Amino acid sequence: LEFRRVLFRSSQGGPYDIRPTRRYNKMLADEGELGFIYSYATMCERGIGAKKDLREARAYYCSAAQKGDARAQVKYARMCRDAIGGPKYRLGAKENFEKASSQGCTEAQYELAELYFNSSAPFGDKLKALYEYKSAALKGHAEAAFKCARILSNSKRGVRVDLEEVKKFYGIAASLGHAAAQYELAEILSESKEEKSLL
Repeated sequence: LEFRRVLFRSSQGGPYDIRPTRRYNKMLADEGELGFIYSYATMCERGIGAKKDLREARAYYCSAAQKGDARAQVKYARMCRDAIGGPKYRLGAKENFEKASSQGCTEAQYELAELYFNSSAPFGDKLKALYEYKSAALKGHAEAAFKCARILSNSKRGVRVDLEEVKKFYGIAASLGHAAAQYELAEILSESKEEKSLL
């Protein structure tokens, strides 16, 4: 678990009680301790130490995100995108995915690529989507590598497909166990062998 493990034994010497931990995290979160802000938000999101409170979780993820925590930026961005713990806020989602991506966060790069690729104006941008997919793929994100290869293999009319790039990214995804990428890569290699045999 990501929350701070500060546990309290009951007055009767019984099992540890997690509830005071949540209060302790909130106390330090409210004093501005970044690690505890994120920890408390996580406890609220998961219902650790008390019932779930997604509105509280969103507020504290927002606070940690504003202080530059990439994990919190991704969490807050997802909650804004999916209207969890508050209203949908697409601009907030985009901005926080961008901030986390600029810090090298692989999940943020993939999420940002998805937002760019699947959105219309003003958020849609296929070139930026490809860049972010590539960035995540090169860090070992299988789905990002697969989608990157799919985009590269479906270039616009008149533009030559870079088959080596396509194979490269299918290869990354395939090596990470992505079944669809393994199939696509096998198909490409099979076609290449057939073409060579006809020469």
